[in-house]
Amino acid sequence: MSGVKSVVLSPLSPLLSLLSLLSLFFLAGCGLTIPITVETDPSTIDGNALCLDPELMDVLPETLTQPIESAMSTTLDLAFDLLGPEISAEVEAQDTGPVSAIVPVAIVLSQVDPPADPGPVDSLGFLSSLVITLEATGDLPEVELARAEDIPDDATRIVFDVNEDLDLNPYIEAGISLSVAPSLKTCPQEDVAFATELSVEVQF
Repeated sequence: MSGVKSVVLSPLSPLLSLLSLLSLFFLAGCGLTIPITVETDPSTIDGNALCLDPELMDVLPETLTQPIESAMSTTLDLAFDLLGPEISAEVEAQDTGPVSAIVPVAIVLSQVDPPADPGPVDSLGFLSSLVITLEATGDLPEVELARAEDIPDDATRIVFDVNEDLDLNPYIEAGISLSVAPSLKTCPQEDVAFATELSVEVQF
């Protein structure tokens, strides 16, 4: 008959349609999770000739430890500053409503241009351990975000144990404040540049 088009259905078409519907029901019931990773520009801890071999350093004066704590705090603050716009872009791109939770997945410090034979005076190995806590204004409690312990002397990359039970969302909304508590073997004699990588899962 003229004007009537014949439509041939693939045997898979009903199955694909069913799978599509099931996917929609799954997303509606379980929510959508988007992974986001940000990486900062390098921060540098200036080397200091007063930093001696770790075995000779019993107590480090504050004049040597304060710049290290400051550099660590600055780079982590920057990572969270970069995270905000990335999350906002995802909220705008995903037509799924507001964010329900932001779960930390990974925090990694990586030395930029590490030496061929790294040691505690020219790598991230000057750190013994590092603990990151966060707090916010209001009634939110101070909580531990991540920690790294038993850092080797030749470390050029530090992968933190992250508190994946933590929801960052209320802290970010209230105005997050980070605190970094490093435990040092020594301080670097050479400049140590490092970048911070922060990965989270945003749940809608």
